[in-house]
Amino acid sequence: MFGRISRLAGCGEASCMTPAVRDCAETRPAGGPASRGMPAAPEGLPARPADDGWRRGTPTALAVQGWAGRAPARGTELADSDTALKAYMAARTIVGRPLDAAEAERLRQAHRSVDATRRALIGGRGNVSVDIANTLGASSTRSRAGRMAGSYLDRRHATTEGAGHGYARQQNKPDTVVSVATAALAAGAGHCAEHAVIAALVHAPHLAPQEALRIVQHAHADHMWTELYAPDGSGSVIVLDAWKGGTAVFHEDARLAADRDQVRPMRTLRRDDGMAAGDTVSRWVLDPVLGERIARNERRLGPGFRYPDNKVYPPLPVVSRAFAENVRERMDAPVDERAYVGMAHAPGLPERMLRRGLLNEVAAVGAARRTGSGVARAAGEAQDVLSAVRRLDR
Repeated sequence: MFGRISRLAGCGEASCMTPAVRDCAETRPAGGPASRGMPAAPEGLPARPADDGWRRGTPTALAVQGWAGRAPARGTELADSDTALKAYMAARTIVGRPLDAAEAERLRQAHRSVDATRRALIGGRGNVSVDIANTLGASSTRSRAGRMAGSYLDRRHATTEGAGHGYARQQNKPDTVVSVATAALAAGAGHCAEHAVIAALVHAPHLAPQEALRIVQHAHADHMWTELYAPDGSGSVIVLDAWKGGTAVFHEDARLAADRDQVRPMRTLRRDDGMAAGDTVSRWVLDPVLGERIARNERRLGPGFRYPDNKVYPPLPVVSRAFAENVRERMDAPVDERAYVGMAHAPGLPERMLRRGLLNEVAAVGAARRTGSGVARAAGEAQDVLSAVRRLDR
């Protein structure tokens, strides 16, 4: 499995579940998540989930309690999240790769899951400079305090096998996907591993038959994210990287994920096991002792706690620089003369540039319309969307 989150140091882009994680890749017992670490109803907790609002972007009660009096770490980014989606969809059209209706709908739902993950983790990212600055260091403290609570979750929800006493009975730790998500949602903050796991659990109820989610890690860069696979592996993979900035994107346009040889699968989830894991999280985050543990850990760390400078990162966009530069070049290039072959009048450069501007605006309006804006509203949003297109990797 992923390895105990409590053992992890303040990680980089994020060491969030590093080498110890590698044994989790699809080596689970055949019984699935219910076979290990997902008891039906841990003693003292409700038999059924009382609140799964985190799946829709509502922070848990423990996170709200721990974050009282503080502003959300990623407030501006959350306010502009729909614009980011529109900008990416417009960019695909501008470079000649528009989305069909099915692709657009899958992308929209993936975007909603990314957005919900960020909203549920109200304290943001513990190892990203802007979140640390926005929260006066609280994002780091809460992230670390949540990770330290992993040992409590391991003990609280361990299962036993075998007869007899002591060494004759084997202790099985909980499913790490569940314990990582629980601790992060209770703390309200995390690193890339927590964002990846929660994004997967948020999106699981929306999976179509034969669709699958994979939590993946890059072979060399110390980073994790979640990917959405179409039925039978057909179509492009969608990257859900809530730790980075931007919307959900197709893998060919993403940093790291574009090089498929470097992507290492760690865990596959389908709808049923993803929902079962999420339901268990919804029970476990009701544990008041967990909130007390995180609060105690936060006090022990103190308000001055910070990760080392080499473990803190600037905000990074999910889209690749190559894709963003290609989009900007296309936006500023006159329409190709070959588009006018056979016409009586060969337009000059000014007219071709004007046509390019009109095509850019059409792409922006089309993206806004596809995300639910009416005609008039979409036209009014076009310039803001085009401005966001130019900043895809910034």
